[in-house]
Amino acid sequence: MGELKKYLYARGVDEELDQDFKQGISKGQVKLGESAIFWKKGLRWYVVKTDQVERAYRRVEEVNSRVCCGSVCFHVQKLELLLKDGAKLSLQISEGDAKAAETLYKLMREKHPQLQYGKV
Repeated sequence: MGELKKYLYARGVDEELDQDFKQGISKGQVKLGESAIFWKKGLRWYVVKTDQVERAYRRVEEVNSRVCCGSVCFHVQKLELLLKDGAKLSLQISEGDAKAAETLYKLMREKHPQLQYGKV
């Protein structure tokens, strides 16, 4: 959690970010703005400016779980961000909503063509 502290989004601190947050497009737990990417983890929102991002790609994480009637596999949709300073961020988009993840990734490529896409 400590490494996420520097990405914590606080409303009312930066008017430009607040406007970007309001007008951003939400897909699952991620909100794509004109100059930043916001994501929700727990009860808090976090933000990273797109000019800090070097590369982005989608990842599907399979999570196997045992329940009363057997085992279940969840497909967690994630957006992976590699930042210019070498940091890596893993943003959970949703559990199982592949369409939301695909739409978010497509919108991101359209709005921010300057970024590199795909896993290295």
